Amino acid sequence: MKLATLSGLTGVRFLDYSSSECVNFEAELMYSEDEGIRQVEDLGVHFGSSGSVLYGLRVEAIGKRLADDISLDLLSRMLVDIMQDSTVMLNDVLTANQRRLLDNVYRGDADNRSKFNLIYAEKADP
Repeated sequence: MKLATLSGLTGVRFLDYSSSECVNFEAELMYSEDEGIRQVEDLGVHFGSSGSVLYGLRVEAIGKRLADDISLDLLSRMLVDIMQDSTVMLNDVLTANQRRLLDNVYRGDADNRSKFNLIYAEKADP
């Protein structure tokens, strides 16, 4: 069962977990965007016991460009947006104690912690 998620909120659907290893869930991000922008963001999220957080998504289109015709410029803009939105989402799902621990680890700058992106594609045309 999936409930409607209001704009500005995050919908979460747990997939599976191991109490000592990880938790996996899907997150539907419904953050408000500028006028005329329709954005559908469904992320797969994995929290590992080591502290790692992995996000996965499939890009089907950006603007009027379908997945087989997306420029690096559009892709880089989307990655920045996903990084910002995933930071907000993570803050939404963490407890107050977890947020304090994260803030202590990153000396008050947890929102700007290092993030790395990996892009997997079937092909890339020059």
